[in-house]
Amino acid sequence: MIREFSVKNFYSFKEENKVSFLVHKKAPCTDAYVDAQNGERITKILASFGPNASGKTNLIKALPFLRWFMNHSFNLKPDEKIPVQPFRFEKGATEPAEFSVDFECGEKIYRYGLRLTIEHVLDETLLIREGKGFKYRFKRRWNEATGKHDFSTKNFGRTKGFGESVQMRKNASVLSIALQHNHEESRQIIEAWSRLNTNVQEYRREGRMIADEIMVRLLDSAAYFHDHPEYKKQAQELLTRFDLGLAGVEIEEREIGVDKEGKPDKIILPFGVHVGKDESVHKLPFFYESSGTQNLFVLLKKILPVLEEGGIAVLDEFEVDLHPHMISPLVDLFVSRKTNPLNAQLLFSCHSIDIMKQLDKYQILLVEKDEYGYSRVVRLDEFKGVRSDDNLYAKYDAGAFGAVPNL
Repeated sequence: MIREFSVKNFYSFKEENKVSFLVHKKAPCTDAYVDAQNGERITKILASFGPNASGKTNLIKALPFLRWFMNHSFNLKPDEKIPVQPFRFEKGATEPAEFSVDFECGEKIYRYGLRLTIEHVLDETLLIREGKGFKYRFKRRWNEATGKHDFSTKNFGRTKGFGESVQMRKNASVLSIALQHNHEESRQIIEAWSRLNTNVQEYRREGRMIADEIMVRLLDSAAYFHDHPEYKKQAQELLTRFDLGLAGVEIEEREIGVDKEGKPDKIILPFGVHVGKDESVHKLPFFYESSGTQNLFVLLKKILPVLEEGGIAVLDEFEVDLHPHMISPLVDLFVSRKTNPLNAQLLFSCHSIDIMKQLDKYQILLVEKDEYGYSRVVRLDEFKGVRSDDNLYAKYDAGAFGAVPNL
């Protein structure tokens, strides 16, 4: 589980901003919260609200970037630039981006820290909590004088050649390098982070997919459900339950010609099943279904594996093309112990403020951008005088907390 994370000089977040899933012990005793280690409590749900271009998407991009860097940065060529986006105004473009994240992996609590430019890693640390404090597993710092990293470990189980690999790969994470050396602790951490599912890199402009993108996403989702029939069954149950005019969903493999070697070239297509007034059955390609049905089909590909396997779903523009009444039952999937037995988490951005009626002050993030382009985030319980029984929807809609468009 993600406990908290912070970003600095990343996209529109010039100054350090922290997002925490940890909540006060007085938070409501509902299934939306879980008991963590040392008597702490963690929310399974965090939702960010704010005007267009306030930085909501930029905020939630931090976790997918960390997942990619920790897990896959070794795939970069040794001299390839790191695809990190610093704050581009003032001196931000030449300053390093900074990240920190506390997370649970099995029974352990880790703190991962990262400071980097597009050229190379400046600082990278992995700490593990022991008692009330943290002790380091590894430390890595760029030495400008030598043009190399100073690197040290403690109880990290370095293998032969591991230190040399770290020195050679200035643009890759220690964890992704360690994985190449079959390092068990790194494998466990990377496996945990691989259970982060997201759509933030699959959308353009406020989460809305253009026509060619939605076709690719539909085909990708169809292929996934074809290979995972247990999730296809769950997706069908939800799609039909949400009263979208569907009687079922079918995934079919069809030949579309031959490849260069003369073998059949196949494609996997999704179809919506509809029943006519005369009880006749018709199959409609998903490309002709409503945009809401299409987006929900794609969204479920991100949500269902996380609910089944644990992890976190990081979703931008959660409500795109969905009726407001459909958002609440999707959030409920993460709240319910029945549908979420492994306490998977959900972090999402949203413009549909109706969902606030289902959330409390510990689950609402407000994002604003000032006249200088600085984005800032605050959790609603940080506001003085906000009560648990307040009508948060009404107060936010009236502008009491800010983070609304100035019209």
